[in-house]
Order: sequence, then structure tokens, then C-alpha cells
Amino acid sequence: MKDIYVSLSGATAAWNNLSTIAQNMANASTQGYRETRVSFELAGTAGMGAQYAATGQTTFSEVDGTLQQDNIETHVALRGNAFFALEDGTFTRDGSFQVDNEGRLTTRDGVSVLAEGAPVELQPGESLTIGKDGMMFGSNSGEIGKLDAMRLSEASPLGGNRWSGTPERVE
Repeated sequence: MKDIYVSLSGATAAWNNLSTIAQNMANASTQGYRETRVSFELAGTAGMGAQYAATGQTTFSEVDGTLQQDNIETHVALRGNAFFALEDGTFTRDGSFQVDNEGRLTTRDGVSVLAEGAPVELQPGESLTIGKDGMMFGSNSGEIGKLDAMRLSEASPLGGNRWSGTPERVE
């Protein structure tokens, strides 16, 4: 009877791998999505066979996806292992930002984006330009500040293209 556990662990590991591949395919066009890869590790032995577990790890290699130019001034992208800092203490790689009715630079779901530790705020009717280095300029205000780009240790997905982790500023 112990042999059934060996078969079950193999089937469970294969299912986790297939589920991860499906998740990667479903999110192939999601802004800022990072691929998850499965690794197999020995979880124990039962009788004469080995039991394996599959664990998913998000890849943060220096290989970036293809950038799509959309000519929207508030849409930005990150290269490498970095995240944008948000006012609610979370992080995102999705740079599809917008200016809300109150003049705040926000994510699609309304969370303020941080620049130099503070929310980005514009004067009414002001347009925003973001440079390749993350420096922002308002059409009336001039220099506003540089977007906070962070590298995360112990990065953990929260869902909705949000992450938690211990941040370290990227210069």
C-alpha cells in the first residue's frame, strides 16, 4: 500500500507543474508578469520509492519581456529585477499608471505611486512626463521627483499584480 503514495506524489508534482505552465500561459500578456517555474525536490521515501514535491518559484532573471510602445506618457516599464513602490506598502511591475481626478499618479485600481517616498501629485490640468531614468516633470511644476524603483528580497505574490517583500532602493 505504501507504493501508492509514491505514485500520488509523482502525480501531484506533475499536476503542480501543469498548473504552473497554464498560469504562465494565461498571464503571458499581463503587464509586468514574471514567469513561475517549478522545481522538483525529494520530499521523502515510502517503501522502495521516492516521493517528490513540486514547488513554484517566480523567476527574477535579468531577461525582460518585450516592451510595447503605446505613446501614453504615464505608462512606464522596468528592466531587470525591480518593482514600483505604492502608497499602500505593496509593489508592482505593472507600469500602466494614470493621473486620477485629484491629480495623483495611480495604478489602474487607484493606489498612489511613490516617488522619493511620497505620492506623486500634480496641479489641476497639469500634464506629466516621465523620463527613461524615472525622473518626472510636470508641465507647470517642473521637476517632481524620481519614481521609487525597488528590488525585493523575499518577494511574495499577493495577487492582482501586487507583491510584498523587503525593499531595497534601485539607483
